[in-house]
Amino acid sequence: MKSIIINKSKAPDKEVRAIVRAAMRFMQCKGIVPVTVKQTRYGKAHGFAYKHDMQKIKEKWIAVDGGSIEVWFNGYYRFDPLNRADILFRVLCHEFGHIRDYQEGGYIPHKKHSRHDSRPCEQSVDNRLYELRGIENFWAKEWKLPEYAQDAILNFGIALEIISNKIKENKA
Repeated sequence: MKSIIINKSKAPDKEVRAIVRAAMRFMQCKGIVPVTVKQTRYGKAHGFAYKHDMQKIKEKWIAVDGGSIEVWFNGYYRFDPLNRADILFRVLCHEFGHIRDYQEGGYIPHKKHSRHDSRPCEQSVDNRLYELRGIENFWAKEWKLPEYAQDAILNFGIALEIISNKIKENKA
């Protein structure tokens, strides 16, 4: 299990690495998967999984296993940091589910403007979550997370809280 993590957010690299690796481990994803983490002020969190075999990272072409992921989390300091960390973890798990589909040759094309939840590729990821972890609903509160995932989410939330406090002090 190896991931190439590109952190373009204000969150500390250590916590970003931990939460990405926890999601990758939770979804039992293998191989080299580049993950770019960015920050936004809008929405909760969202991401994309891209299917390809090679990616250019820092002027080098690297062979990847299945594709790469780009995720954005809400970096706005007024929202609950632990909630933001939890949502980021869930989105990462979802995108790693797509990567597992790509790795196993299960890429399912869909109509571009079809409703997100009704797309076959999204249903495949939801089924994978259910098979791996018994999770019936992506937003269900009763995700039974292993300790490594809980620690990663908590540490990421604490890091976001520290950043929020620094921003509030500078504004005061």
